[in-house]
Amino acid sequence: MKITYIGGGSKGWAHNYFSDLLLQDKLSGELALYDIDQKKAERNVRFFDKLKRVNKDSVKSEWTAKMYPTIEEALRGCDFVVISILPGTFNHMQQDVHYPEKYGVQQTVGDTVGAGGYSRALRTIPAMRFFGQKIKEICPDAYVINYTNPLAMSIYALYSAFPGIKAFGCCHEVFGTQKLLAAIFDLYNLLDDEGKCLFIAGNYKEVSARLGDPLLSLKKIEHKTARTEIRVDVVGINHFTWITRAEVRGQDLFPIYRGYAEMIMQRNMQSFYKKMPLFRRWMHNAHFVKLSLFLKYGKIAAAGDRHLVEFMPDVWLYNKKKYRENGFVKTYVLMRKLREFLRGVRQWYNLHLASKIKLKESGEEGVLQMTALMGLTELITNVNIPNTGYMSGIPSGYVVESNAKFSKAGIEPIPVQTIGGEIGERIMTHAQNQRDFVKAYFNRDAEGLFAAFSKDYSVAHLSEEKKRHLFEELIAKNKPVLEDFLHNF
Repeated sequence: MKITYIGGGSKGWAHNYFSDLLLQDKLSGELALYDIDQKKAERNVRFFDKLKRVNKDSVKSEWTAKMYPTIEEALRGCDFVVISILPGTFNHMQQDVHYPEKYGVQQTVGDTVGAGGYSRALRTIPAMRFFGQKIKEICPDAYVINYTNPLAMSIYALYSAFPGIKAFGCCHEVFGTQKLLAAIFDLYNLLDDEGKCLFIAGNYKEVSARLGDPLLSLKKIEHKTARTEIRVDVVGINHFTWITRAEVRGQDLFPIYRGYAEMIMQRNMQSFYKKMPLFRRWMHNAHFVKLSLFLKYGKIAAAGDRHLVEFMPDVWLYNKKKYRENGFVKTYVLMRKLREFLRGVRQWYNLHLASKIKLKESGEEGVLQMTALMGLTELITNVNIPNTGYMSGIPSGYVVESNAKFSKAGIEPIPVQTIGGEIGERIMTHAQNQRDFVKAYFNRDAEGLFAAFSKDYSVAHLSEEKKRHLFEELIAKNKPVLEDFLHNF
């Protein structure tokens, strides 16, 4: 088989894929790397070859890697296409996150929704349209796995360019929440039967005393429950996904999760905790938002806090003191630049100096999805695809995130009912905005883009004049890489 990796010069996601491919024993073939920076893709070919060479005793499958100078050559004859690109540059990312602050618009990530998410989409949509058209021309039957953010708008764009495309979006945020649930379950199991009752009752004083840990730390305990043991029902949209059922070995995890959430809220009110330095409180409060949301809405938010707050900025981000105290901080692009530089240093070291590069499974499910779609296994996992009626309460065509079965028959979404109330309204608003933004782009409708941008919760509170000025200025910041219909907006 042949896998085409668009963004094949990556030093992060691509390296994870290399290990996952080499450590499984069901698939073999060619990995075709394509990147607009050919030197990075060529370097990854050498890196892949060294991975195989120095780990020959643990490699379980036969794979070759090759760099292709054109996307047409890379796509020809492929079975799967992986898309993982950075739309624009780190400087563009800097402006996505921080420029809207001029108007009082606070963001923590700026890559999915909010002013930054829509700014990033201006660069992402044309790239996805191009990829979709090329896939239609060259490999229309290939499955397409997208990891690029904004993920939902990327999927909209791929299907708008090629309605018959077999594309889906993957995100590991649900995996992180499964790991959290597993860790809470392991903490709960450290107690005897009486202690477990106190845990479910949310009795912080007694449980913390019995565990000898006033922080209720999840990192210090021995983790015995694997993420994959946590069975969940998932509903929502990317980065605003919700778990409506969670079980492990037949046991309902919601009462245990509620007890933990109530105890964390009590812990945060303790005098010793309030006296801790702010950075230490951040370290122990990474899940404050999702725990608070559970206590209010009764469903488990299945994304990182920094993503969740951007879907509810009016609740969490307008009060700067509140979001600082509650443990989530902004994306600092300088740190991302540094991380990318260090990845490059590590890659150079591994290529030229290190005699051994250890293979390690990433925990992602991309290769498992491929294996299932080839008919060698079956897999149920969360996925982002257009709704075809399987998520009741959401219009067909909206890109949603839910569980689906992967098999030789293809991707079969598992029917689910969307969430109602305030959360359901926000899911609907964001999903509609994302769809309308992509639709306006394909129609070359600049005013339509502005209309969708204006409805986002992060800018909806601004005056019409400020909304327009902010949108105009974000376009101006992106102008060198935008299409001509936006140049005179």
